[in-house]
Amino acid sequence: MKFKTIVLWMFGMCLLGTSLLFGQNKKMGNALVNETSPYLLQHAYNPVKWYPWGDEALQKAKKEDKLLIVSIGYAACHWCHVMEEESFQDTAVARFMNENFISVKVDREERPDIDQFYMNAFRLISEETGWPLNAIALPDGKPIYAVSYLNKTQWSKTLNIFSKGYAEQKEKLAQQAEMLTKGIKELNITASSNTQNTFNATTAKKVFENIQANFDSQYGGLQGAPKFPMPILLNALLHYQHFSGENTAKQLALKTLDQVALGGLYDHLAGGFARYSVDAQWQVPHFEKMLYDNALIVQVYTSAYQITQKPLYKAVVEKSLQFLLDEMTAPNGLFYSSLSAITDNEEGKYYVWQKEEIESILGKNQSVFNAYYQIREEGNWESGKNILHINPENYDASTNKDLSTARKKLLEQRNQRTRPAIDDKLLTSWNALMISALAKAYTVFDNQAYLSQAEKTADFFNERFKNEGKLYRNYKEGKSIEAFLEDYAYLIQAYLDLYEATFNEQYLTRAKALTEFTEQQFSDESTNLFFQNQQDNKVQALLQGIPTQDDILPSANSVMCKNFQRLGWYFDDETYHEKAQAMLSAVLETLEKQSVSMGNWLPSLIWEIEEPYEVAIVGKNAKVLAKTWKKTYQPNAVLFGGLDEGKLPFMQFKLDEDKTSIYVCRKKICKRPVYEVEEAQGLME
Repeated sequence: MKFKTIVLWMFGMCLLGTSLLFGQNKKMGNALVNETSPYLLQHAYNPVKWYPWGDEALQKAKKEDKLLIVSIGYAACHWCHVMEEESFQDTAVARFMNENFISVKVDREERPDIDQFYMNAFRLISEETGWPLNAIALPDGKPIYAVSYLNKTQWSKTLNIFSKGYAEQKEKLAQQAEMLTKGIKELNITASSNTQNTFNATTAKKVFENIQANFDSQYGGLQGAPKFPMPILLNALLHYQHFSGENTAKQLALKTLDQVALGGLYDHLAGGFARYSVDAQWQVPHFEKMLYDNALIVQVYTSAYQITQKPLYKAVVEKSLQFLLDEMTAPNGLFYSSLSAITDNEEGKYYVWQKEEIESILGKNQSVFNAYYQIREEGNWESGKNILHINPENYDASTNKDLSTARKKLLEQRNQRTRPAIDDKLLTSWNALMISALAKAYTVFDNQAYLSQAEKTADFFNERFKNEGKLYRNYKEGKSIEAFLEDYAYLIQAYLDLYEATFNEQYLTRAKALTEFTEQQFSDESTNLFFQNQQDNKVQALLQGIPTQDDILPSANSVMCKNFQRLGWYFDDETYHEKAQAMLSAVLETLEKQSVSMGNWLPSLIWEIEEPYEVAIVGKNAKVLAKTWKKTYQPNAVLFGGLDEGKLPFMQFKLDEDKTSIYVCRKKICKRPVYEVEEAQGLME
């Protein structure tokens, strides 16, 4: 008994020693315990001595002369979780990291500047991207290496190589870091010889042809796998078709939208979209659901419905927005960031079905359902697991409607499962995208709930900006990060969209105030573009970038360019137009050469080539006629309106007390007023 007690005591002391070695235990955690990001909190009790990005970690690295590990991910990232379990929870790996490195964890969604800087390093090293992103850097933060997921053995070998290299070849690694940092800075330089604002249709056509060359004509989307919906490119294609009459552009966009709506990327039971497909046919999703993806995809499906009036597109929008309103909305009116791909440590478990499960729920009705959604005994994904997706050749609107009861039964059963974890960060820019999505859907589908939610969300940010004179990146538990350019750019865009939906001029006033603040805090006079970080928030010069290239999210500079164009027409202010032209000139050569990653600039280019119409709807039925106007796709018009003339310069002297008039104008020259939407649209060439 005594021997057993001694052994237990020794075992306990070993455990205590281990916890002291790592400077933490389950009660103490590491330096992430006081963070609010769910992703950072997931690592708060790793044996790795993680630090959040900041002076403490950087000063410690310099003082102890240790390399930095900057590990970047996000809460819904599957491979981030895998690497944590394999490496960051392993005590031997953690011991080596703690002894030889200073380790920093970053939530890429909170800090897009840090993510972009080290992602550019990764791109230069390997021409790849992806998360988790693990960078090894000098104590001052300059990267010497970057890689995505590695298994434990690979990660340990990598750490050994650089630990030994820093001890034996420090100068060589310093030279490598300087070269890499210089390359990253050059990526931020966007210079153009287009000083004469020579915007023309030939340039727009070249941009389209570059995008077309990278598209998959059979399944839609960009060629290869994994496959992302890329709503920015789809929107650019639809706008280009309207401008040029090039039907191939529309066909590419609609082909993609059809395939995505019928494939496994779309949640056929609850609505909403997974982040990407791992295959080229859109059948097998990576199951995480991101707020920004869904907001952007909803917008392009709304536009596609305006063009085609296709019931499938309407159903996708309505179902997806209902999912977002039901599942992703916080009590304060903002939207959460994402849903994880993992349930019970298994990717996709919440969403997939065994054939026998479906049969037990649907009974005799299962045969039609199984055939329609390609359910198999052996599974259509992994062994025995089925993902609901429809063969586009077998899609039938009436069959789809008939199966609504079956889908409802499966959804009720699915709701009994363990739900995926939610990342409850509330991000300004992503919420702004949702405001735009809701505002546009309201104008097309006339659902008051969409507008009510959009205005509630917008009012939250208005109060914060009005009271404090600035925005924050995130809002959670009283802790916030300074907002980035994309937060301002997207929210300005959202206010402009809300004006078009409501004709409430207060939204234009808000947009103008945010724009003035953005110009004061973010402008780079040398390029006529905008920095990612505010210039007065003491951000490291290392991280200060100028975001011009679009990825899944539109670049903040491309959004600001379009904002300036719209503000120029709303306020009849040539200064705004000049700023938009200067921005477009700065990126024109890059737009021609790297069109796929610059797609959000194309609509702004088109507006400079062919000035949009100014359309004013004035009178007591203005809102009714505006809704009719928005039933069709009119990207070449800037819409004004109101029950009276309001305060906007363009609206003056247009009110007829007895009628609701529609004025179609271009370059401030108006045609005679008409009183029917169809007639007004007929006046547009």
